[in-house]
Amino acid sequence: MKILLFSIVVASTFLGVVCAQQLSRNDPDLSKAAHLLGELCGYSLDNSILEKVKSSSVSFENNVFRAEFLLELKPVDRYLKASLYFGCFLPGKDSMGSKIGVPLTARGEIANEDSGGRYARNVVWERKYTGLNWIGTMAYVDSIFGDGSSRKIPAYFMTCPKVADLPCFSLEFERNDLVGREVDRIQDLIHGIYIVDHSKK
Repeated sequence: MKILLFSIVVASTFLGVVCAQQLSRNDPDLSKAAHLLGELCGYSLDNSILEKVKSSSVSFENNVFRAEFLLELKPVDRYLKASLYFGCFLPGKDSMGSKIGVPLTARGEIANEDSGGRYARNVVWERKYTGLNWIGTMAYVDSIFGDGSSRKIPAYFMTCPKVADLPCFSLEFERNDLVGREVDRIQDLIHGIYIVDHSKK
């Protein structure tokens, strides 16, 4: 029975990869962005994500590769636009010069990024996250605090895998009026992100 279930999982993953490849080939920019994302950052997007992509772009700056995918999502009753961002050091270009022993949680990554800055993001919650072939944490931010006051910002989600040396990624909405039901659905909507390489050389 275990062998049968494993075979079904493998077959489903394979079919998802094939469909994703066929979809991305229809858009050269998306195909390029998806390919570089897998090669350089170790992430891949399945068909459930790619079919929601409206545009994509990539850039290289200071030994860092960045990819952005503009998505149109429907958490509940309305369509919302959000940008899915990935960023990672090019192979052998990590400025820290050492491997990360223990991956940060999403809340920890946000705190680390905001440390010493003028403003700090307010983490509403942090939850366990399960991807297609990995686990990690997701944090939701709805405002920033600084200069003695708090200001509402567009909905922001940081997701970090529990895998050493694999970068976190974020989902940033254009609107700041997401309701509770919409926020709770985000984890399901971006479930189709999987890891293709657990190690960084």
